[in-house]
Amino acid sequence: MNDVMDDMMNTSNLAVFIDPDDMMFSTSDVRDLDGEIVRIDLDTDSIIWVADGTSHGPGTWTVSGNFLTETSFFEVVFGSEGGERRAYFTETSTGTLCDISLFDGDIRVVQTSVPVPQD
Repeated sequence: MNDVMDDMMNTSNLAVFIDPDDMMFSTSDVRDLDGEIVRIDLDTDSIIWVADGTSHGPGTWTVSGNFLTETSFFEVVFGSEGGERRAYFTETSTGTLCDISLFDGDIRVVQTSVPVPQD
């Protein structure tokens, strides 16, 4: 196993999001528009970019239920793609997917008009 995966496996306090429509399904993996995965570290209130294991925005990414940040501007919403239940990073006011990317070494979250997949 590589060092990035080792570090991610040792992260013990990740936010776990529960699907309100299927209480048996929960996950720490939250997908964006492109299917890229992020996780929220509850110890540091930071967002983890799973592709490389880097942590961003300490103190910024608080969790309350399925809402993210103190203002609940973002929400984890559940959907399905290819018959698989998944958690998605959305903007609360529109319910649409967000596009998350690394830009100049920091996380950038951009609103889109794409709805959460429901197949």
